[in-house]
Amino acid sequence: MAVGSDSTGAERIVATLSGMPSLTFVDADGNIHTSDAFSENGGPTSPVHGLAIAKNTSREYWLSSPGAGCVVLFDAKSGEFSKNPVRLDGTATPGHLAITETAQERVLWVATDDAYLIKYDLDRKSQQKVSTDAVPDRLFAMPDGSLWFTMPSADAVDCVPPGAAHTTGSINTGKGSKPSGIATDTNSQLWVGLEGTGEMLHISKFRLTPKEGQGQETEVGTRFTHPLRVKAGNLDGTPVGKATIKFVLNGDQARFVGGGTTDIKPVQESGDEMGIAESALLEAKQPGQVDASAEWLEEDVFTPFEGIVVKETIGSPDHLGYRSGAGQHAAVGEKFPAPLSTVVQDKHGAPVRKAKVVFRVRDDSASFEDGSGVTEAISGADGVATTSQSLIAGPVVGRFMVEARAVGAEAGVIFSEYITDTVRRADTVRRDGASR
Repeated sequence: MAVGSDSTGAERIVATLSGMPSLTFVDADGNIHTSDAFSENGGPTSPVHGLAIAKNTSREYWLSSPGAGCVVLFDAKSGEFSKNPVRLDGTATPGHLAITETAQERVLWVATDDAYLIKYDLDRKSQQKVSTDAVPDRLFAMPDGSLWFTMPSADAVDCVPPGAAHTTGSINTGKGSKPSGIATDTNSQLWVGLEGTGEMLHISKFRLTPKEGQGQETEVGTRFTHPLRVKAGNLDGTPVGKATIKFVLNGDQARFVGGGTTDIKPVQESGDEMGIAESALLEAKQPGQVDASAEWLEEDVFTPFEGIVVKETIGSPDHLGYRSGAGQHAAVGEKFPAPLSTVVQDKHGAPVRKAKVVFRVRDDSASFEDGSGVTEAISGADGVATTSQSLIAGPVVGRFMVEARAVGAEAGVIFSEYITDTVRRADTVRRDGASR
């Protein structure tokens, strides 16, 4: 919905209706009219969706037609759709529209159902793609010629500066917020409606960008490797050398070194680190997701830190669990086909990483590739320890055992293996005809 002018210059409300190929008009007296239906080249009618009307050209209504894959001009003077719709580059479907105007260019912006915008120059009749971090939805043109847009699937908004063909970088609106509507108030302050939380979010002309500290994890009782670092800057990315940042930890999962839940630091005033503020290191206290954020005290700017996790402390090895490799057959002097594998666990059954497991052949009935009856393996993050050397059958036919134990564990695992005088094949047939 937008405000445009009719053929006489009088203002009226212009609206598209879901699934309809025509426009709806409401004049100052409340009278309702509709346009003819849009059809491309005299073909079947096609619904119109997005709508944009520039203030200086209020009799020109630009619309998107997702079904036809184009944008089209409706001329209020003639009351007709253009006979020459604009076909868009690429295969994405056009959605919402907006028009920005500067002294240098007039641009029709087209949201698509892919991760890019179409920038269509209304005077030069040229178009180009502008990549976005996620699928754009609602568009909003600012008086300075910049374009703002929402990305509900990414819980973010972004901006294209005046005259540019690139974005400034996503601004996170909070997990699950799903930004939808976007508009300015009477003081030209930008606001975003958050469908996911039912709130309104003010967008500042400044931004905080996380530079370090996201996506790390550690165990209870240890310190995280990286501090929280943010960059204070303008929307165009240029750093700001005068700002005070307050780092905040909510919940019981972590504390800054020293025990506090807040850490206030100024940004660097100059040099390569201009605009950067860095917190103290974090200490893990309780398992769970860490709720960490940074606030710019002089401005209404906030950013969360994502993916910081405290894991439960893993105990020392208590016992081994069987994984694979037992019950194999090999002929005298041949290699057994599969490695031996166990999982190291603590007393609660949780996997223990970096534990040394010793595999030992009993009675010298076989050896590993290096000729020894003993080999070692180190458990991985999943607690699994697997032999890297093949087991070689000895000269005596019969059953033998391999014992696996972890250093410090009370219980191990016994593998029973078999040495035969010939190679045992899976496809040999017993006398009754059944496979064995």
